[in-house]
Amino acid sequence: MTLWAGPHLAAVMHHQAENATAYVSERLAESRLSVPEAAVGDGPQSPLGRAEDAKHRCDLVGEVGALLSGHDALTRAPWYPSQPGDRLKVTVEATESEPRWTETYEVTEDGRALRHVEHTAPDDDLAGWFAGPPEFVDSDPFETPWMEAGPDRLAITRGGRIVHQGRHALARPDTAEARVATAASADSGVGLAVVHERESTPAEHDALQARIIARGAEATTRHQRQNP
Repeated sequence: MTLWAGPHLAAVMHHQAENATAYVSERLAESRLSVPEAAVGDGPQSPLGRAEDAKHRCDLVGEVGALLSGHDALTRAPWYPSQPGDRLKVTVEATESEPRWTETYEVTEDGRALRHVEHTAPDDDLAGWFAGPPEFVDSDPFETPWMEAGPDRLAITRGGRIVHQGRHALARPDTAEARVATAASADSGVGLAVVHERESTPAEHDALQARIIARGAEATTRHQRQNP
């Protein structure tokens, strides 16, 4: 597992200044780069990923700023800090060779570590990397997945209630199990049908809703043209 603070420490050492953090904070205030998720698009993002991108651009302010703003977003969350029994679900997006999958962790009774509960990964070796105590002593168990996977990919549940829902996170694992539902036929008949329903993320739901609205607008425009 990549130590999320690595780029931060490397940047500070590279800058060779004891007040590097203060320097960066001042620059962030001037450039407004401290705003989480600023100008990152709609894809899944993580503080570590944004820091790595800035590092490749040799952008010290952007690199450290991504980490500082990511950590600040975590500690300012209304549900922070984590509590024993909290559940965290990580959603890993699909690739050309692997389907989308999820893994679930639970904060241990002493509140100091994450216990791996379950996963839907195609390979057992892909899951469970966030299990155990956090990277740093006395830090929050959610800190490493928040910084490395990113809040976009996380869904956090407390007492059965979702307290954090990432835009690209599933609240429940995908399922291929069929279920029986009430359905209406073309002739207005009502009966039972077997359906397969896929879970969707907030981002997917919004995209689907936008497509439905766009198609509705197209249909309305077409109808108006055909019936002036």
